[in-house]
Amino acid sequence: MLPSPVAPKKCPLVMVHGFGGGVGLWIHNLDALSASRPVYAFDLLGFGRSSRPTFPSDAVLAEEQFVTSIELWRECVGLDNMILLGHSLGGYLATSYAIQHPSRLEVILYTAMSQY
Repeated sequence: MLPSPVAPKKCPLVMVHGFGGGVGLWIHNLDALSASRPVYAFDLLGFGRSSRPTFPSDAVLAEEQFVTSIELWRECVGLDNMILLGHSLGGYLATSYAIQHPSRLEVILYTAMSQY
């Protein structure tokens, strides 16, 4: 009997919510999406159950603080690369993350994006 082939690891999906949201945004999607690959969702800084840090008043610096927090989260979780799904503001931050860390992404997906 031949050994069973090892299923290749699927790239994890990481979901980033929009303004005023949290991980609860994805509650109806988690079971279906996680049936085929690892799925992660986290609260952006200042939203949901995350910490409430002080943000700089300069928009560029505040954006950098969000992007840095996403990268630190990725490092702590131990993901080499990911599919990044951003909703609204989460899509904007996913784009900013992709510009700064393109080697960490397999795919970037958007839902309910405004014209930022």
